[in-house]
Amino acid sequence: MNSGLYEGRGYSSHLFVKSASVANMIMALATLLAWPVVASVLAEPLASATDLSLGKFSNPGTFDLPFVLIWGMPVGATIFAWLLCNAGAWQLARFIAAYPVALFATSWAWFHFLRISLLPA
Repeated sequence: MNSGLYEGRGYSSHLFVKSASVANMIMALATLLAWPVVASVLAEPLASATDLSLGKFSNPGTFDLPFVLIWGMPVGATIFAWLLCNAGAWQLARFIAAYPVALFATSWAWFHFLRISLLPA
């Protein structure tokens, strides 16, 4: 009896790109529709990274600079990853699809964990 994980099917990169694209779109929609909740997590790290004012209690316009990064980059990455998938560039599509989530996670981790240890005493 010979059984494998894929049972004769080839590996498909579709699942990772689709999952990352869904995560991107959820993040973009949550930013647009529930800004106070998202601001409690992402506003301060991104404001310090971009050196622009964007606080928890701010009410930014849809196209204000740091705010547009939070929803525009995931939407753009999803569209670009879809185009790359259709062109057959799977490696680049996976990178582009995962980039916004990785960038925001890195910004958050840097702000909350590493920034304090790097400040002079």
